[in-house]
Amino acid sequence: MRLFIIVPMFTASEEEVSARSAAWTDWYKDQEVGVNGGWERLRTRYGLDQTDALPLLPGRTIVVRPSEPDPVKITLPSFSETRVGKGLAVRLALLTALDQADREGISARSNAKCVLIDGSGAFDFDNIFKIADLLYGKGDESPAPIVFGRRPEDDYGMSDDRKAIEDFEHFALLRGLELSETRYDGVDGLPPDGQAGCWGVSLLSLAQLALSAPGYEIEIDLFSSAMKSGIVPAFSRPLQMRPRGSSGFGKSVIPESMQKIGFLEQKIRSNPKRTHEAWQAFKTAYPGIFARIPEPYGRAIENRASPMVRATLRAVDSGDSPRPALG
Repeated sequence: MRLFIIVPMFTASEEEVSARSAAWTDWYKDQEVGVNGGWERLRTRYGLDQTDALPLLPGRTIVVRPSEPDPVKITLPSFSETRVGKGLAVRLALLTALDQADREGISARSNAKCVLIDGSGAFDFDNIFKIADLLYGKGDESPAPIVFGRRPEDDYGMSDDRKAIEDFEHFALLRGLELSETRYDGVDGLPPDGQAGCWGVSLLSLAQLALSAPGYEIEIDLFSSAMKSGIVPAFSRPLQMRPRGSSGFGKSVIPESMQKIGFLEQKIRSNPKRTHEAWQAFKTAYPGIFARIPEPYGRAIENRASPMVRATLRAVDSGDSPRPALG
């Protein structure tokens, strides 16, 4: 039984990444010490045989196949070369985990799990165990195929307006897939979370998940893939957050959010018109949350579904012109 741990560190300066990498290395080594170490607890509780750390940072070399006479390695670009997309690096790490597990035999994938935790400093690394407990099935609980970390309502790690935007994204996703949000026990019936940079997945379930995010959309990519495939995810107990302040709503949030909406539309085969319809429905269904979303975000949603765009979409739907690339 094997646990892979992915730790992406791409959202900071070179100096910050170096400090975060050192903090991760120290924490990981501490888990190997004595009977009270984290890995020993997992071995005792679930029969864990091996843990594999896959830290992802600029310039890092990932050993894909270590058992070969000439190991297969992939080196991520350094800071001086290019920024690495989080989604691309995470999908590469997942493929590495799959390859290593499969080379041990057919049953190895069935027993292998993967936990991702951002190395950004937002989450305490001990949250790994909260995710692992649900993946392996603590006590009488059945193992969960996918686990999403649940950020605490009073310490979400971002401002209320950005949290409200995520709620709308979840609403638009579930509406686009014709799923009811009332199946969840989160605030106002919406999913309690789904985009925290702390989650877990069994490698066996990856065959059902068509992950394709190039960048920071990887969390909503996983969430939407799970919804599309009919997998019911588990949500962890509230995560332990590290003090670093909440990221607020800045100018960069609009293009980033519109990029995420465009990705989501492609993922669920939607378009700006349907997103605008979801926006209007969200306003009626969740007026309190809607009121917290900054006006510039709403205008961007409106502009994407302008009369010209709607006319184009109508022509496409009627077969008068080829469908344009949306998003």
